[in-house]
Amino acid sequence: MLSDIDKELLPLIESFNGMQMHINEANVAKYRKRLNLAPSVDDIPNIEVFSHTFSQAQSNVNVKLYRPKNGSALKPALLWMHGGGYILGSIDNDPIAAEIAQAMDIMVISVDYSLAPEKPFPAAHNDCYLALQGLIEEAESLGINTHKIAIGGDSAGAGLAACLI
Repeated sequence: MLSDIDKELLPLIESFNGMQMHINEANVAKYRKRLNLAPSVDDIPNIEVFSHTFSQAQSNVNVKLYRPKNGSALKPALLWMHGGGYILGSIDNDPIAAEIAQAMDIMVISVDYSLAPEKPFPAAHNDCYLALQGLIEEAESLGINTHKIAIGGDSAGAGLAACLI
């Protein structure tokens, strides 16, 4: 099978020998627990962090908002989806969202989308779409400039973000 791979990539691929993760329904909780041991990102200098829920009809999705403490009343915003292969990751330990808020002086809204296998496709996509709708509807009350809203994500989150455009 390795004979089909570009010869320049073989050393890199072989260096991962023994580092395979075999995630399934029986052990996904174990891998999520390991990731949750990462430090919380709730205590970032000059960033206010708070939880919020967007609701519509009989659905709701939780988000974590990262808002710079200084600057203008209405901030540009980034709707952010964390990475994790659609099965891992969390808004509680995603340092990228906080770093973006701090570095760019914008509000970042990180979506706590549904994870597989417990909630299969299209649950995560629906959660992200609900978050986008809620963000647009509540932007002004959250201190967000409605003319400056971006969508992005990391890894699987980037795939979710692409589905919203």
